[in-house]
Amino acid sequence: MYIFIVNPIAGSRKAKKILHSLSETTVYQKMAQKVYMTTGSGHAKSLVNTHITMNEHHAVEGVVVIGGDGTLHEVINGLGSNRIPIAYIPTGSGNDFKRGAQITLSPEETLENLYTRNNPLFYWIGTYLDEKKETYYFMNCVGMGFDAKVAECVNKSFIKSLLHRIGLGKILYITALLREISFFKPFSVRIQVDAQTYEYSNCLFAVVNQHPYFGGGMKINPTAINNREKVSLLVVDSIPRWKVFALFLTVFFGAHLHLKEVNVCKGGQISIQTAEPVLTQSDGETNTKQYVTIKIANEPVEIYGARGTD
Repeated sequence: MYIFIVNPIAGSRKAKKILHSLSETTVYQKMAQKVYMTTGSGHAKSLVNTHITMNEHHAVEGVVVIGGDGTLHEVINGLGSNRIPIAYIPTGSGNDFKRGAQITLSPEETLENLYTRNNPLFYWIGTYLDEKKETYYFMNCVGMGFDAKVAECVNKSFIKSLLHRIGLGKILYITALLREISFFKPFSVRIQVDAQTYEYSNCLFAVVNQHPYFGGGMKINPTAINNREKVSLLVVDSIPRWKVFALFLTVFFGAHLHLKEVNVCKGGQISIQTAEPVLTQSDGETNTKQYVTIKIANEPVEIYGARGTD
């Protein structure tokens, strides 16, 4: 059994068209499948989790995700510790996971590879435990502070869908960025990276990455490499407000790493504790946290959609 999780309103809104095209292929017609259209936030997670809690995961051979990073994020969290292969067909607006994992195959090639188990990408996802002792999973990054506030502003915009459909989504992000520069208040944070402790009293944001990208193509942490040993932390502290915009202008090229206010390090486990609850984003989905402990999951996820190596 193959489960198709389709988000019809993600980014380009091409998911239904892609599904129709796939349904006419030989490989799709060979599959025993269930197709679900998501209807809102949390639905993809609920759909996948239902199959797990009903003990159907032994019969599920793969999950096909046609949607954006948010849909993939929900599927990963719905699966939890179950390592069921995933075919990812990106139709989102940001597509950071597509960049970070080098998802380049056509939908037809991706489905074929899932079915034949050809060219799997073994991707090490991140996990984080919050102050409520609840465990979550992420594919791209977890950030606390300014980046989460900008993500929240973008997510709540009533013109988000329109701008993304006409290819102007980055304008929305820049507008949110400019607005929040004036209003966002830095915060105090204590960070432990393995045995080393760091304290920052004027933190703009702290983000832990599984690959270099966030925010729809910003190369926020060029040093981040997906592997089983370490995650990469980037902290921006005590930066003048005028310099924040300069930081985000250079972030597409990685030049921001030369700024004295930017600090980068790596570790097997990273704990972040703030003096007060702070807005937090995980793969662009926002919530409020005061404490997170981040590390790499024990086993990788088998992802299809990357070309692999010959």
